[in-house]
Amino acid sequence: MAPLEILATALGVANIVLIVRRSIWNFAFALAMVSLYAAIFFEAKLYSDAALQIFFLVVNLYGWWAWGQNKAKAGEIAVDHLSLRGIAGWIAGSVLAILFWGTMMARFTDASHPYWDGSIAM
Repeated sequence: MAPLEILATALGVANIVLIVRRSIWNFAFALAMVSLYAAIFFEAKLYSDAALQIFFLVVNLYGWWAWGQNKAKAGEIAVDHLSLRGIAGWIAGSVLAILFWGTMMARFTDASHPYWDGSIAM
């Protein structure tokens, strides 16, 4: 395992420990981890995996922001569930993302299973 991979893995373990402890600092470790994995996957020509890390980066930035905005006075975070309409929207959006990404992978790369690879959007 290369030193960059070891560092990314260590950041991931620290991220999990901080999540379990409900520390907002988990996001800082997650951002560093996904940035390293994006570089690792890009170097290995695993472009869908590298792109997925960019998605994780954006989601972690949003999570960090949302956590800070929703922190209750007691320090707990309120968790809401999606409505049936929200679930239907999520499924529809996921199917569209898979079809779009799979088409791009089929058209512009030599991926052996472009739509399966496109399912990383789920």
